[in-house]
Amino acid sequence: MAATWTIESLERTFELNEESNVVTKIHWNCNDSTTVGEDTYSGRVSGSQSLDTSDLSGFVAYEDVTEEVALGWLMDSEDEGFQDVVEAKIAAQIEEQSTPTSGSGIPWATVEEVEEDDEEEAA
Repeated sequence: MAATWTIESLERTFELNEESNVVTKIHWNCNDSTTVGEDTYSGRVSGSQSLDTSDLSGFVAYEDVTEEVALGWLMDSEDEGFQDVVEAKIAAQIEEQSTPTSGSGIPWATVEEVEEDDEEEAA
């Protein structure tokens, strides 16, 4: 498994401390998947992180930001171990899917009844 980190959106302020188009918040996703036999299991964690804009000495304007730069800002703005914690949550989601420890349903419904109900709801 190798988690994939992506930036979904950047929020910006048009004018801040004499700079234009200052990125102020990052919306991100991290996902991963694994295949066991013929089944594929996946997990996902997403979030938002506000950026510290008190020091703009290394300023990069919104239009010049790449995903690689934004990911660097994200990792730098979070606590040490953030990436490991997020990826561990995803691994736990995948583990729960592939080897469930709990379930839900009603024991008196047969598979046929559940399938019929699903077909009626779809109609």
